[in-house]
Amino acid sequence: MDRVYNNLISAYLMSRPASSKKSTRVHGDKELTNHYNEIVKSSKNAPMYIVRLNDDTQEYVLGLKEMSLGIDNAINGYFKNIDEAYSKIAVTTSDDSVDAKIVSEDSTLPEDMDIDVKSMASPQINKGNEYYSDGRGLPGGTYEFKANVAGREYKFRYTMGDRTRNSIAMRNLSNSINGAHMGVRAEVKRTDEGKIYMQLTSEDTGDAGIQKFEFEDVSDRSGIVSYYGLNHTVQDSKDANISINGVNYSHPSNSFVLNDGMEININRETDEPVHVGYKKDSAMVFEGIENILEQYNNMIDMSDRHGNTSGVRNSGMRAEMNILYSANAFSLQAAGIIRQESGHLTLERSTAESAFQSGIFEEVMGKDSEFLNRLSAQVNKMSLNPMNYVNKLMVAYPDYTREGYAHPYMTSMYSGMLFNYYC
Repeated sequence: MDRVYNNLISAYLMSRPASSKKSTRVHGDKELTNHYNEIVKSSKNAPMYIVRLNDDTQEYVLGLKEMSLGIDNAINGYFKNIDEAYSKIAVTTSDDSVDAKIVSEDSTLPEDMDIDVKSMASPQINKGNEYYSDGRGLPGGTYEFKANVAGREYKFRYTMGDRTRNSIAMRNLSNSINGAHMGVRAEVKRTDEGKIYMQLTSEDTGDAGIQKFEFEDVSDRSGIVSYYGLNHTVQDSKDANISINGVNYSHPSNSFVLNDGMEININRETDEPVHVGYKKDSAMVFEGIENILEQYNNMIDMSDRHGNTSGVRNSGMRAEMNILYSANAFSLQAAGIIRQESGHLTLERSTAESAFQSGIFEEVMGKDSEFLNRLSAQVNKMSLNPMNYVNKLMVAYPDYTREGYAHPYMTSMYSGMLFNYYC
């Protein structure tokens, strides 16, 4: 039996998103009573039958019950958060020159706006002297220099040997400057003529006219700073110049927050104003739906594997699922939920997004969704007695002319088979 159970775990119990990983057992007295009553009602109308309980059949039945519960959990989780999911909004922009996102839902968001980016905020850039990479520059020795960055002083000491190549000296200096994490990024650049130079760029932008950083040799003799030209500024920092609804503003960076709720990021200058507005946010809804579809598709795959392994195609479950989809095919396709030839259901994002914005998606997959409610009822029936979905030999049909009587051995066969190897 260990082999059967271990194979079930590895082959059939698919990984599930954290949102669906919850206990699948019945909770509470009322729910337990309802579950019991459903079993009794089902057994009164069930025929007597014999099932060949081989390993493949047991694996299939165990997997069918587990995955039925998984689908039901996914649907319940989706319905639990449905009001919040459909009430979310997202920011939309007419051009990717400007990005915008909501950073706080507790703040009052600004109204729609048009943003015109006339110039972006830029950093200070220093470009050093150009040398051939294999050239030998300064004589060997210890060199000291310092950097002033945003009012703070950083001291450096660099020791080099005689005839050290410029490429090695520049690379070591860049590593030292970057390793100080002082808000200046150092890089070794190469010209079209094959020469190299050091480029220093401030991490901060804006504050036009204020020098972001400055390097200085400490020793009296010609040193690292003067030789490699670390203080040669080729671009001063400047503020972003933007217009919001026709009103001009300047800002020291290319990112800012409006009303403590919306973050604006400038990517480049604009040819015409970019409209920033709002739309319904589909992310949370689609995540819940795709979780349900993933569980659904896992069950379809399990049925196919069982048919391929056993050589017996159990079409009952697949037929019921196909009927369920076909009854809702028109509305599901309008919402972007498509059935593939394999039987898998997929969410076609572009169609689904259009349906979401127009309200069609909520009509089809909202709290009153006929498909989801019927799917929940269907998988509940499967989990109640998964033995109904295997090939079996009928012994006696129920007599519908008389009051039925419960014979719970039919449904207990599912539990009993777990222990049959111990007898």
